[in-house]
Amino acid sequence: MLSVADFVATLVVEAAVHYLDLTVALPAAPGPDPASLSLVRRVLTGLLGAPLPAGWDDVTAALKGTGREPLAARFPLFA
Repeated sequence: MLSVADFVATLVVEAAVHYLDLTVALPAAPGPDPASLSLVRRVLTGLLGAPLPAGWDDVTAALKGTGREPLAARFPLFA
């Protein structure tokens, strides 16, 4: 069973990522709350089982970690 805290965390992650989807082409739009982006990073790190690259800020981590931005020209290695 999903706890209330886990359910709310899931909603926060979804909201932050989809907000980025909606505002990526709007440079004047304010970014998502920094705490929500930090949570996205923690969730992605947990799913990966290793730290994300230290050079990625939280927005980059959210966009690359969810496939909204490509990781590199040679990835994916297979589809």
